[in-house]
Amino acid sequence: MEVSTAIVTDSAADIPADLLKKNNITEVPVIVNFGDESFKENVDLSADDFYERLQNSKEFPTTSQPAVGDFIDVYTNLAKKHDSIISIHISSKLSGTFNAAEQAAKEVGNSKCNITVVDTLSVSMGTGLIALEVAKSVKSGMKSADAVNYANELSEKGKIFVAVSTLEYLKKGGRIKGAAALIGGFLNVKPILTNVDGLVENWAKPRTMLRALSQIRDAAEGYVNIQNMAVLHTTQGFDARALASSLADHKYDGEILRSQFGPALGAHLGPGAVGVMFIGDVPSDEEKDEEEEE
Repeated sequence: MEVSTAIVTDSAADIPADLLKKNNITEVPVIVNFGDESFKENVDLSADDFYERLQNSKEFPTTSQPAVGDFIDVYTNLAKKHDSIISIHISSKLSGTFNAAEQAAKEVGNSKCNITVVDTLSVSMGTGLIALEVAKSVKSGMKSADAVNYANELSEKGKIFVAVSTLEYLKKGGRIKGAAALIGGFLNVKPILTNVDGLVENWAKPRTMLRALSQIRDAAEGYVNIQNMAVLHTTQGFDARALASSLADHKYDGEILRSQFGPALGAHLGPGAVGVMFIGDVPSDEEKDEEEEE
């Protein structure tokens, strides 16, 4: 057996297929339900098909974590080729995926293959960027124990900002903290959501998408030592392209990955949503002073 570490994540991490393949990351699909119909994300249902159904179906979709058996199958197969597995997943406060993965890890893991499950306390590419960074580090020779510590360190630095074009789906979904008050108090806003302690909460209430994109860019530019960044959209790519271009023209000079929100978050965001996700540090007081001087 090859002495190596395998990386696993779930489809709610929204990592594009080409990046999964390039970085040897195994994806376990989330279950998407429309009424009595169930689909495995990216297996039976593409993102584009999902959004078409979202806008035209009378049934509001729900998502559920992969079955424990799905993780057992993946872990068992990978354990034949690797001596360790790091399974990196979306926030346990938003989904049961982490718990399902842990149950499977306890059943499959043994002295020949250690399995560690990481709770990123994030969602979508907030989780995906962490999985990608850890996969690259493992490929470069980082030991499994160090890679687990690295994943946990990155989880403390992950940030997401997402602008929502319509309140309709937040109202239907009911899973975003503070959404009820937001909907009840403001009828014509484009709320910006962010991650706080493993939950997704309202961060700002601009009146237009143009203003929302500007605030998202300013928020991202307020961080330092950004390691990786991704811009995502649900159905319309123009605002996402504009945001990516704006970020590239300003502070961040690295590659900006592009992806599409999957059903796990997309069902609540609805059409027209756009967001940025990155790994970075909150600037120290000294760094803030230096920026002001510049």
